[in-house]
Amino acid sequence: LDEANSDSATFDSSQSGASYTYKAKLPATDSIGDELVLESGVSLPTITVLVGAVPMLMSSRGTNPVTELWIGPTKVVSEGAVYTTSGTGWSYDSSTCTLTLNGANISELAPNALIKFKNFDDTGNVYGIYCIGDLNIINTGTNTIDIRDASLDKSKGLKIYGNLTVTGSGKLTLAGLVRGIEGNDLTVKENVELECISSKETEYTNYSGRGISIYGAVIVSDKAHLIGRANRGNENTGIFLLGSMSIESDAMVSAFAMYGSAGGNIKGFDALNANIEVNGKLIVESGNAGDKRYGSGIFLMNSNLKVLGTGSVEVRAGNPGPTSGFGVYGVNAIGGGSITIDGGGF
Repeated sequence: LDEANSDSATFDSSQSGASYTYKAKLPATDSIGDELVLESGVSLPTITVLVGAVPMLMSSRGTNPVTELWIGPTKVVSEGAVYTTSGTGWSYDSSTCTLTLNGANISELAPNALIKFKNFDDTGNVYGIYCIGDLNIINTGTNTIDIRDASLDKSKGLKIYGNLTVTGSGKLTLAGLVRGIEGNDLTVKENVELECISSKETEYTNYSGRGISIYGAVIVSDKAHLIGRANRGNENTGIFLLGSMSIESDAMVSAFAMYGSAGGNIKGFDALNANIEVNGKLIVESGNAGDKRYGSGIFLMNSNLKVLGTGSVEVRAGNPGPTSGFGVYGVNAIGGGSITIDGGGF
């Protein structure tokens, strides 16, 4: 380290928060006295030490490693430095960006004042899990991240700027007042059930809620079950998709939207500029529509729905409001797109 080529360096607590960069130095000779020379174009690394941080290496998984990860109030990764790797019911492997859940019950918020949001304007919301980067979750048994009682602010069970892969078995529940989960690509596989919930079952909220809100590709495979549930919010949507969804054989996706208040439309599954392919099972249900509002089981805007092979789709819509001229639809397709049934059932 440094020009002295020492084996270690010592810091005291007064230096907490300071950052030091060291440059590796090549010894003049090896153990038998031969001269050591770097090949052309080869350079030695530098090492940066942040005093007060656990000296672990940032994960190099894929091209989008986790640089920020909070689990409730616990800082796991911040600005690329790993601060802790375990808590009650969970552990984190920074080398693979993998969060393992086994008996976790998170009901406290991540502290917005300490999260490094970078260029993302997320300060108007609060989170159960907040992540920047691609994250793997391995679920075992029953695990819950539910922050609906932690704050009256716009809460999201899990917010990720990156791709999320959920594997394992058992059930994982993500719940917030406005989103259960919000992110980019989502993959759910093996034998896990992932339920994402917005709003409460018995209390109204003025927020418009989405159980699942994904801006990318969703893949549900093996015997996995993905559930998006919107309870008693303003304008409720079980699943919102801007991208694509593939439901493979033996897998299932369910989307439910309850009647919230008279102010908003109700959509079980809201697809915008999306392509949905069902080889497994899709179940969608929307609640009663408010007065002068619409209700849709599946709402397709410039989107394509294909039911193929052994795939099946079941759609149910609630009752219309009291004023005539406003309807409810099992499937409401507008603005182009198509519905194709080729060997599947609808």
